[in-house]
Amino acid sequence: MYKKIGAAIVRNRNKKGISQAQLAERLALEGFDISNGAVSKWERGLSYPNAPQLFALCSILNISDPLWEFGGVHRGPFSGLNEAGREKAKELVDLLFHIDTYRDEAEYYSEGAPRLLPLYYIPVSAGTGSFLDDSDYEMIEVPGYVPQSATYALRITGDSMEPLYQDKQIIWVHEQPVLDSGEIGVFYYDNHSYCKKYIDTAEGTFLRSINDSYDDIEINMEIVFRVLGKVVS
Repeated sequence: MYKKIGAAIVRNRNKKGISQAQLAERLALEGFDISNGAVSKWERGLSYPNAPQLFALCSILNISDPLWEFGGVHRGPFSGLNEAGREKAKELVDLLFHIDTYRDEAEYYSEGAPRLLPLYYIPVSAGTGSFLDDSDYEMIEVPGYVPQSATYALRITGDSMEPLYQDKQIIWVHEQPVLDSGEIGVFYYDNHSYCKKYIDTAEGTFLRSINDSYDDIEINMEIVFRVLGKVVS
């Protein structure tokens, strides 16, 4: 079991194309003070992440079936699906959280004192792009399904991220300056803001829609480009 944990971290880190130091930086963004030396020890089986660190690794490395990855136990809702199938299943599960018919209202809002985050008034385009102005916002109560890592909310406009994100839907964002290729984030580019999938390849850097009716936006690095955050729900 423990040998599988180290091997799984190596395998999935390499799949994401990030170094041990970059993984440590991502863990720091999640609130864990982990050095790249500690990551190296995990991968060599000299020590092991605790439960909260393991959950963070699953989030960072997009591990949807930890029983299989870390323990070699192949069961659960993703059994029998290939990688593309698992990604599609995760998209559909996330979509169901935003449909009243399928949501468990008892768990929709957290117990105890309400958790509040700013919802910025200026929408983020999921189509042609609109400027993000963070000066005006309101504080709104956060549904229980939203990860603790979310730091602010925005409202989508357009249909280019359907079916995962619908027009006028609120998205929850963790503010961070870097993303891994394949992750969905909020971006500032050429005086516009976008919600797109970040694609970084040898051929170039692109902002990609989920709705294949839209073309990729190729990033010209001579124009100001910033990652504003990662969409976490």
